[in-house]
Amino acid sequence: MRSSGSAPRGAFAHAAACVDRSDAGRRALAEARRLLPARLSVVHVAAAPRLTGRRFLRALVADVPEAEPVLLWGPPADRIVSWAREARPDVVVAASHAGRMAGALGSTARRLAIAAPCPTLIVPPGVEPGSLPAPGEGPYAHVACCIDDSEASMRALAEARRLRALGPGRLSLVHVAPRALIEEPVPGGGPGAPRDIATDQRDWLAATAAGVPGAQAVALTGVAADAAVAWAREAGPDLIVAAAHRDALERALLGSFAGHLAREAPCPALLTR
Repeated sequence: MRSSGSAPRGAFAHAAACVDRSDAGRRALAEARRLLPARLSVVHVAAAPRLTGRRFLRALVADVPEAEPVLLWGPPADRIVSWAREARPDVVVAASHAGRMAGALGSTARRLAIAAPCPTLIVPPGVEPGSLPAPGEGPYAHVACCIDDSEASMRALAEARRLRALGPGRLSLVHVAPRALIEEPVPGGGPGAPRDIATDQRDWLAATAAGVPGAQAVALTGVAADAAVAWAREAGPDLIVAAAHRDALERALLGSFAGHLAREAPCPALLTR
């Protein structure tokens, strides 16, 4: 048991780490432990109910005293989603494999990001989890939240603010607007002259950031996914939070923005509902 007097608050009460025998599974478990959950489920899906699966999972959790093993059988994504609907973890943590197809998000991680009944924390290929937070610190010192004016983004912002409040650090609100459509004022343009949509969105971002104490507005232009990842590679946030919009298209293929973050971000990406 952790001492409540010295340990930092956990980011989630119940985290589920999805593991297999790969390096990706190791990274997912390390990231889940970083959240310091009061309850940690280590979920492994075997192809069949074999003794080897039990031995693997038992050996894995032997080094994680606070963890409880969960052994399932069948199609990995379907079984994890079904289990999560009953167990109701606060977050599912998975690491995406580097797929054979360039830019492809591993099928299990993709399905979890789309179908999990709770937020999904994806560790992109090549990203190594940080160390456990010290007393008084939160798991993420610099949280970046990608937002637009949708209700889903406002829920993502609320989650980013909650995580940010766990310890000292920074909160960046990132919004990507289209490239300026009007570079110079229209000659003779009066009050009714068209306004550049990018200018309007920058004004909206500034107003939104002003309502979040301590938040920094980051206004970008260009293709949303590419611009956000390029900024993150320079700014170095510890976590990117974004909404996983789930329309008809994204049920078939994870949307380009959230999917790009999960594949290409230089840090873990938390996809909220």
